[in-house]
Amino acid sequence: MFTVLAFMRDKSRVKQYIMIFIGCVLYACFDEFYQTFIPGRTGLLQDVLIDSIGIALGLVLSILSVEIGRARKTRYAQYLLSL
Repeated sequence: MFTVLAFMRDKSRVKQYIMIFIGCVLYACFDEFYQTFIPGRTGLLQDVLIDSIGIALGLVLSILSVEIGRARKTRYAQYLLSL
């Protein structure tokens, strides 16, 4: 994923998050496909959907964390300038 972000550093953050989501979902698909070759394991579409929900929640938490950090940084900078 970091390789994708390195190539996309000039793109918008929204496109970066979309690419991360797509890459992670593709990895989940590959993982489930790979499990079909292991005795006693099955690859299920339900697992890919569950993984996708987890990926989406992780991205939302990441976005919130970044935005909260930026807001705090901005407020702190404004506070310092007002001194």
